[in-house]
Amino acid sequence: MFLKTVALLGASLSLAASLCAQRNNPVRTADDQFFDLPHYSIEKAFHIDLSKGNYLEVELVDGSQLSRFQNIDSLLLVFLSDMKPFKDSLSDPLSGKRVDYRVDTAGHKMVRIRETRSPGTTFLLGENDPSLLRLRQDTVYIMLAERKNRFNRLTVILNRYSDLENWIATGLNTKMQEMGIKKNNTWAGDWNPRPGKPAYLRQDPSITLKDDSIYSDSHTHDYLELDAIVGLQNYKNYLTPSVDLGVTIGLRRKDYVNQFGLYWEPLFLFGADSRGRLRTYRNDLLVFHYAFDVAGTLKDPLAPVGLNTNISLGYFIRRSGDYFERDSWRLTAGEIKFRGNRIVLQPCIYFSNIFKNVTPGLRLCYKAF
Repeated sequence: MFLKTVALLGASLSLAASLCAQRNNPVRTADDQFFDLPHYSIEKAFHIDLSKGNYLEVELVDGSQLSRFQNIDSLLLVFLSDMKPFKDSLSDPLSGKRVDYRVDTAGHKMVRIRETRSPGTTFLLGENDPSLLRLRQDTVYIMLAERKNRFNRLTVILNRYSDLENWIATGLNTKMQEMGIKKNNTWAGDWNPRPGKPAYLRQDPSITLKDDSIYSDSHTHDYLELDAIVGLQNYKNYLTPSVDLGVTIGLRRKDYVNQFGLYWEPLFLFGADSRGRLRTYRNDLLVFHYAFDVAGTLKDPLAPVGLNTNISLGYFIRRSGDYFERDSWRLTAGEIKFRGNRIVLQPCIYFSNIFKNVTPGLRLCYKAF
């Protein structure tokens, strides 16, 4: 009955977590994170309306970085020159295009191109023959590193990617030079932007402070998740599989995450009984887990190996066989993570009666979800 109740609770929590994730947290790959701004890394952001649905956005690590975009014409010329080898792949007039262009602190340039096509074709009907109508805009992201894991970004939204070359020498440099940050006499409205009420530049009201972004604490999310972990560890001269089922509460504050977990962990040992027959002995632990981790601006999404500060303490609430003494515990501290935290290696010790009969061990875990 207990196992059925646990399984039913686990299934319910899993379904709820899955639905919540689908609504609020679309899956982001390491590739997506690599070409995206780290959370909480931007101090100032500007929106520049260029009419007809075209616009620019400039997102800066701090106000002093604005000088890097003063000559935006030259920046766009360098970008277009680097993109010449991809001209043919960007020539389809009906596909929507997204280009991510990233320059790191060493000057290395990386580009990602994505094209999407509408499942249908739209036409504009008139007196003459129908004309193909394209509803999707194109997007260009240019990321310039200020230091490791800190990037300024220029976003270009335009009706057609092929029009970008025509924007050179049309006054964009002048707009950038007008955006000098002077709190008292250059900007009107609220200096600290609020939703729907951004400050605007007196000389050019088409330039506003960006008021919807990933920069505020409102994007700090606490969470509850169901965990299922398959483990393999050594205990003395035994190789012991185990399964962890439980819940984790995550408290996230900007770049830092505190995780608190409670797990039921049946641990399986195999040995002969008094008649020499092979038996499975199940010993159950109740495990409390705490971990401190970093995210956002402090984490490299492409790092193959990571270190995590964690501690877990498990108490044997059920013993089978003569493998563990009464009042036995297991303690883990620290872990090495592989493949996006799915695989974890943890050192551990088993002990009884307040650190008596200490036995060292090593756990290899795979997080199923």
